[in-house]
Amino acid sequence: MNNKYLLILVTLLFGLTAKSQTTETVDEYYSSAQDKTRNELKAALHAKISVHTVLSYSQVWEALKTTDQDPNNSDNVILLYTGWSYPKTNNASGNSLNTT
Repeated sequence: MNNKYLLILVTLLFGLTAKSQTTETVDEYYSSAQDKTRNELKAALHAKISVHTVLSYSQVWEALKTTDQDPNNSDNVILLYTGWSYPKTNNASGNSLNTT
């Protein structure tokens, strides 16, 4: 998977959780994983991301409008697989936005 798309996916999955962390820097967020290798690193990262919020399908659609918003057009989102800018309102049919 392309690094750009992996970053977008991670942002999508954890974006809402990150919003709740008010002033913690990236370095502080990952400090428990620093200088760890293999199993210790895996355990530290798992502990960090295991606390998350499960979203329903409709909640995901609402979250995508924020997490994937086009920085050049706030009425659009950036589609994950194509990188195209697409209107936020065109998800009513369920297959307009390529999220699956």
